Amino acid sequence: MLTPLPFRKRALRLLAGKVALAARVDVYGSKPAAAAAAAAAAGAGGDGEEEDAAANNISLVDNPQAPGEVGRALRDFIVQALMKAQEPPPAPVKKALPAPEDRAKPKRGGKRHRRLKEKRELSEIQKQLNRVKFGEQEDTVGLKGARRQQQLHPKGVSSAAAASGSSSSTGFASSLSFTPVQGLELCNPLAEQQQQQQQQQSDSRDYFGGGGRFTAVERSKAAAHKA
Repeated sequence: MLTPLPFRKRALRLLAGKVALAARVDVYGSKPAAAAAAAAAAGAGGDGEEEDAAANNISLVDNPQAPGEVGRALRDFIVQALMKAQEPPPAPVKKALPAPEDRAKPKRGGKRHRRLKEKRELSEIQKQLNRVKFGEQEDTVGLKGARRQQQLHPKGVSSAAAASGSSSSTGFASSLSFTPVQGLELCNPLAEQQQQQQQQQSDSRDYFGGGGRFTAVERSKAAAHKA
């Protein structure tokens, strides 16, 4: 039997003890108990009666066995012990969690906890301010009608203010402009407005003017006459 490396030291200890017992059995030709009784009888001295009693004890304990039976029993014991040692440990048992307690656990007290409570608690003046007197009329009307006012006058800029703000110009506007080609350029905003107005008038005059004609139709007719 090949013993794994982690169990060889344990196997050597078991084997050393059982080899000593097997050697005693071989010497005395009996069981280990008979060998021990024989050793005790040999070491004891005294009268002839004591020697006769020791001989009687040896004859009672000593039971002759077949050769090698004790050795095979010791070997089986060693093998079983090593197999038992090599068994895997039992699997951990999954235990259910304990039932939660209904009552709240007591908070931790002490000097430090009391100081924190005193630091965070309300003062007497704050407690008096938070009290509401019963049966007395208040000066304010509360929030009555606030939701209706929000619906009638929603937040935001009114249309009149937006219209007036779009056309008005502040006094911080400058006529200087910076271009990547010419650099600093001075422009006249009045001349630019006049140019835009003239462009709009010319566009409307060309589109709605009385002198306009269908040039594409005339060209197509001229091409038909030529053909």
